[in-house]
Amino acid sequence: MQAVVLENKDQPLIIKEVDNYQIGADEVLIRIKSAAFNHRDLWIQKGQYAGLKYPIILGSDGAGIVNKIGDNVNKS
Repeated sequence: MQAVVLENKDQPLIIKEVDNYQIGADEVLIRIKSAAFNHRDLWIQKGQYAGLKYPIILGSDGAGIVNKIGDNVNKS
């Protein structure tokens, strides 16, 4: 899948192919149809957000279709 990736603090954003993400038991994988950036993404790019581990896939706001559901997720 393609993603907007930040390799390190204060670096440009790049679009690149990433391995298919394996979801955890409490997670849902969404196939994004529309996305937007917000100030959280800007803070991440500047290294001003807690708990960052680079590289990181950006995109705080999105809408799409559920692609996979983890085992612990309520399916109703």
